[in-house]
Amino acid sequence: MCFSKLLVPLALAMLFNSAGAVSGELSDVSTEPTDCYKMAWNGQVTSGLAVSLCSGTTDASKTLVCFVKAYGHPDEDGLGLPMGLAVKLCKSNSEPLQ
Repeated sequence: MCFSKLLVPLALAMLFNSAGAVSGELSDVSTEPTDCYKMAWNGQVTSGLAVSLCSGTTDASKTLVCFVKAYGHPDEDGLGLPMGLAVKLCKSNSEPLQ
């Protein structure tokens, strides 16, 4: 039997077995950017804007409070900025907003 025919299935089996082990561990992992993303995305911010807002953050709560205040209506002590500008104002990283 050809060695290359055995190699591909073996590599795939190893990949999927290790992915299963890692996926169980991922539920226990929490980082500020991922926490921020989950909270922002659940709050109806689009996934692209949530990534822009949250990537690089070291304090998810602070980032989201800034966003809520920037996006909020002026009658409710917000700045009334459009969503994209609120993200631009509050994001922690230096990447340009596209």
